[in-house]
Amino acid sequence: MSESTGEPSFRGPRLSAAAAALHARLGVGEAIDVVADEPALAELVEMRLALRHPRVPERPTLLTRADAERAMREGVEQQLGEAFAYMEGIPSFLDELHTRSRRSCGGVTWVDGGDGVNALINGIAAQAEKLLASQPGLQRNVREVLPTERDIALLERGGSIRTLYPASARHEGIQQQWVNSVAPLGAQVRTLHGRFMRYIVADRRHLIMRDHVADRTPTEGAYHVTDPAVIAFVAEWFELDWARATPWGADASLPGEAITNALQRSILRELCAGLDQGQIAKRLTYSKRTVTNALTKLREKLGFATLYQVVAWWATSDEQELD
Repeated sequence: MSESTGEPSFRGPRLSAAAAALHARLGVGEAIDVVADEPALAELVEMRLALRHPRVPERPTLLTRADAERAMREGVEQQLGEAFAYMEGIPSFLDELHTRSRRSCGGVTWVDGGDGVNALINGIAAQAEKLLASQPGLQRNVREVLPTERDIALLERGGSIRTLYPASARHEGIQQQWVNSVAPLGAQVRTLHGRFMRYIVADRRHLIMRDHVADRTPTEGAYHVTDPAVIAFVAEWFELDWARATPWGADASLPGEAITNALQRSILRELCAGLDQGQIAKRLTYSKRTVTNALTKLREKLGFATLYQVVAWWATSDEQELD
């Protein structure tokens, strides 16, 4: 800390030579030169050793030793309190600073809350011509699934919607309702087995994606990306997924020579990654019973007694190369 300002330092309080000399002069009752002695007097006042006289400026009051010590201690205690408050505020300050830097940085903006994200998507879709929607999770609420005015308006003005759903969507009534409503207007839907990412791309100019940094849920918000390079990469990723996906109206089964089907292969890959059947069901958006039945049918088809034998067979099977 600065000695010239009179603030406490680790070496204890100190005075400049001029201030110490003025203190001695005041101690013997001398008057001061209001102009020439002002810097030294300001130092004594800041150190709480003297007080200015409101009516006779050339006669400042020198505090007694006891009053000066009490005043100096109170000043230090006040500074310590402020310092502790400053220290306590550091974490929240840095958190807010970090949050602000993530909200808008290099074409990436954080949008708070599910309602905020929906409002953003509605605004973008109102002007969009092409939407790519990768939706690995299944909505269970009819209101969330049925076509919105946004979807219908986009399709009726000649725009296009391509949506990827998990294969389990084929067995969900409300997903079927959505497809049956928008397909006649030109929307295309395909399904995938296994894991894929959640995002929406509009006209290759806007990307809405979940938080993969702090792993916040979609209800907490999403990132709005406008960086062309990032959007181009994600759009190409969509095309890769789209190419290996099964059209909604097509037969999703595999050729007869394959022992496993796509669902069983997805389950086996997750088993080898260390997940249990309950976790696999949640990740692939199936019921646990569906996962168990799929594994049981495969075990019986292979003629094995245990699931361990199935996994051992899978470890060396050429069917790992199939989608």
